[in-house]
Amino acid sequence: AVLLDLRDLPWSLGLNTVVSFRISMLDSKRMDLLQLAVCVVHTPRREHFWIVPLEAMHVGTPVVASDFRGLRETVEHSAMEYIAGDEAAFANALGRN
Repeated sequence: AVLLDLRDLPWSLGLNTVVSFRISMLDSKRMDLLQLAVCVVHTPRREHFWIVPLEAMHVGTPVVASDFRGLRETVEHSAMEYIAGDEAAFANALGRN
């Protein structure tokens, strides 16, 4: 139900042409989309391997991510990554991209 609600949000904000949610796809398609993205917003706080941010960094796409220790250690050495601790920090980091 959460994903369905999220998929409706871009429409209600008039952002449906620039925002999309994807749950599963071929590796090659995912990498193509990551390369085309303006940035990747990564909010999970309990993901173990941080695959999405690593894939985005691999293709040179900026990442805005939750301030979570494991993820912070993964992205802290890249000038293209922004760690956000709260909603205001996320908005600020997204404004840079």
